[in-house]
Amino acid sequence: MLIEIRCDKFLDNGVIRDPITFKPGLNAIVGDSEKSNSIGKSTMLMIIDFCFGGDDYTTKEADTINHVGNHTIFFTFEFKGQKYYYSRSTNNPKIIYEYYDSDYTREKKKIHYEAFKKDLLNQYELDDLGLTFRQIVGRFFRIYNRKTHNEMRPLNADVREDDQSGIEFLLKMYSLYGDLDDQTKEYDTANDKKKLYDNLRRYKAGFIASNQDEYEKNKKEIRSLEDELELLLQENKKGLSETNIVNASIKNELKSQRDKLRYQKRQEEKKLKEIDFDNSYEEESLTSKFSSLQEFFPEINIQNITKYEKFHRDVKKIISKEIKENRKDIEDSIAIIDEKISELNIKLAEFKEIPDVSEAILARHNQIHTRLNELRNANENYDKREIAVDELKRATNGYEQAVNLKTRELQRIVNQGMSEINNSFESGNKYPPMLQINSLKSYAFNTPNDTGTGSRFKGVAVFDLEVLKSTLLPAIIHDSIMFTNIEDPTVATLLSLYEEQTSKQIFIAFDKFDNRGSEIDEILNRNKVLQLSDEPHALFGNQWNKKEEDNGQL
Repeated sequence: MLIEIRCDKFLDNGVIRDPITFKPGLNAIVGDSEKSNSIGKSTMLMIIDFCFGGDDYTTKEADTINHVGNHTIFFTFEFKGQKYYYSRSTNNPKIIYEYYDSDYTREKKKIHYEAFKKDLLNQYELDDLGLTFRQIVGRFFRIYNRKTHNEMRPLNADVREDDQSGIEFLLKMYSLYGDLDDQTKEYDTANDKKKLYDNLRRYKAGFIASNQDEYEKNKKEIRSLEDELELLLQENKKGLSETNIVNASIKNELKSQRDKLRYQKRQEEKKLKEIDFDNSYEEESLTSKFSSLQEFFPEINIQNITKYEKFHRDVKKIISKEIKENRKDIEDSIAIIDEKISELNIKLAEFKEIPDVSEAILARHNQIHTRLNELRNANENYDKREIAVDELKRATNGYEQAVNLKTRELQRIVNQGMSEINNSFESGNKYPPMLQINSLKSYAFNTPNDTGTGSRFKGVAVFDLEVLKSTLLPAIIHDSIMFTNIEDPTVATLLSLYEEQTSKQIFIAFDKFDNRGSEIDEILNRNKVLQLSDEPHALFGNQWNKKEEDNGQL
């Protein structure tokens, strides 16, 4: 349990406060009068939540941090007689430091706050509930600034949480979830399977008949196409079988590949001839050819022309290396093509006995097969979806029966416990609060025939006490807003009930109104761990909600 909190920013009349110590049972943080507002009572509860691994102090108390500055909270837990010393800072709340000593001077290790929360889960022996530590305590730390004090939705951890999460949480707390987890998994699996086929239809990601009429229509078309395929085989002159058609298609494809390779080889051979042609010119042959031109064009200077050709030949010599490499690449390409053609010839030899079939027959054959596959897949997926629908119905029935059984038992236990607690009040003849679970996704919480705000908050307090008494829940926090509208005799009884819970811890903030009765005063005085009042006796020594005096200046 939490036994101490200290911070050098906690001030009383300018002096650092002594460590605030806590005990089993009721721990009251008290204001000294009706007018003591914004003095740090709720903030202290937020700090307690911070020590229990909560995240809200640094985000929802930003105004406090802006005025006080970043600060470190030092705190101590005790489990089975052993004390554990920690610190957590507002400027780095994800890291918690553990210490060897109560002065928090000798650092032992640094812990990430997720690991710290797991340590608390283990130390409080809550590991077997299937819940995280914050899932367990968070919804029962009812602090105004955390928005967890909704008197109509006590099962919800925050305003955004759905009812199902709260109901499942409570089932686990009372160890009633059990085989419901298996039923839930079976339901989720069946539901996911059905969604798979629904999404095929919705997103057109595959073939599936949309309804029974389309399913029957597909069956008729399948029969028609199968008949046409049979007729196609029978009417063909060669009397081909289905296998022959398939093999003929393969044969034609192989031939097509071979023709493409042969064309590619011819193109490569053409390139090779062009290289050989360009490389065949010699100076002598050119000179003799140009000499014959003189008979017709006496003015031509054969020597100059020969020189030009000699220049071209010299250029050719310069690039001869590139030409040779290009020729080698082309020859290698032709060799590879020849190898592939040989492979295709070997494969075609296997189909030597297969007669040639016209492209028209093959094309229609492929069309029929493609359409048949589409229709068969559509109907097969429709059949699978129908099976999934039946599985989902069975899973849903089993799931709903299990949910109904478990939630009825939970409702009975909680309501019986709240009724027993309600009998402790002087007005025990009034209706106790009631939890009504409509399904796993919906619940209602109220006090029959009493819709007053005070009655609703009393109902939440009674509910929390029942869970605290009947489960492994280690602590609850109730802010002063919980008590404001409750009648004084009822508040006195509540405080007395809190005081009795000596195996757990209850932290409350309370505005100690002067006129709320001696019984309330006596209980608060016995269990007071911190008293706050106006500046300079507020938690941090001052109140920043007050306007500064203008000293007569405008």
